[in-house]
Amino acid sequence: MNSTIEMNDAIAILRKLIDRTSEGRLVWQSAEKSYTTTLEPNLMAVVSEGGSYGPNKGTVDFSLVEFDASFGNRIAGLVGTESNTPEKEVLHVSVEKNPSYGYSAVEEKKLAELLRDMGALARRSALNVNSSVERALSYLDKIAG
Repeated sequence: MNSTIEMNDAIAILRKLIDRTSEGRLVWQSAEKSYTTTLEPNLMAVVSEGGSYGPNKGTVDFSLVEFDASFGNRIAGLVGTESNTPEKEVLHVSVEKNPSYGYSAVEEKKLAELLRDMGALARRSALNVNSSVERALSYLDKIAG
């Protein structure tokens, strides 16, 4: 369960992440069911979807993680593989995608909306969707003309 303080912090951060990603100022990378972006040399944001089973089933998660940048593969530890990278999760919130009884707080509902939007933007950034869509539209314009 998320505290109101954690949810409010996450909401403020997610709004800025969405703005910066929309402006093209942040680039996200894809890793097994999660997306990461480096905010500072030793701080990253992670948006991930829970799996189809286990404790995070049907959730969307957001974390701020501090790590030692002198280590090699910092993402390995986030996707469940072994890593020697010392990491510290500074902030972590998790919400159900579709709770059967609705959200218990207004902040939780807002957090869920922002996490869905951030996840979609991070995915589009990591997969370079905008470029692919532009190429497809250009191609379709050429064959229609």
